[in-house]
Amino acid sequence: DMRTAGMGEEASQGEMARFRRELGLRKVPWISRYVSERLTEKNESILLFAWHREVCYQLAEELIRFKPLLLVGGASADARESAFLAFQDGATKLLILNIAVGGRGHNLQRADRVIFGEFSWTDETNKQCEKRASRKGSDKSFVRCEYVVCPNSMDEIMLRSVFSKETRVRKVIG
Repeated sequence: DMRTAGMGEEASQGEMARFRRELGLRKVPWISRYVSERLTEKNESILLFAWHREVCYQLAEELIRFKPLLLVGGASADARESAFLAFQDGATKLLILNIAVGGRGHNLQRADRVIFGEFSWTDETNKQCEKRASRKGSDKSFVRCEYVVCPNSMDEIMLRSVFSKETRVRKVIG
C-alpha cells in the first residue's frame, strides 16, 4: 500500500517520477485515440494537458494530422501568445499544454473540453488548468473536464490523494 498523505509536487522527483513518466508514456496511444475521436466525431476544440514533456511531445506526434499546437516549459512568451491566439481564433482545435506552462493566466475559452492525459498531485494546479476554458467572456454554460486514469495504477492513487486533500481543505475552510 503506497502512502500518499502529505505528498505534493515533490513527488515529481525520484523513483515515483520515473513511474509517473512511464505510465504517462504508456497511456499516449489510448489518449491519442480518445482525443482523435472527439476531434473527428464531435468537432470539439480541446485543451490537452500532460505533466511530462515527453508525453506532450508524443501526444503531438500521435495527433499530428490535427495540426496541434504544443507548448512546454521554456517556450518564449511570444510563442505562447501566438499559440493561444491561434487556438482562440480557431486556427487549430487542439492545444497540447505542459501543465507547468499552460496552467495559469490564459484565457482559452474557445475550448469545448479539457482533457488531462496526466495531472498534478495538487488539486489547485489541476483546477487552474481547468479554469483556462471557463473564463469571463465564455458563452458556454459549462466545459467538460476529463482525467484519463489507468485502472489499478498510480493514477488511481494520485487522484484519490488529490480528492482526499480537497475534502480535507474544504472541512478546514468550511
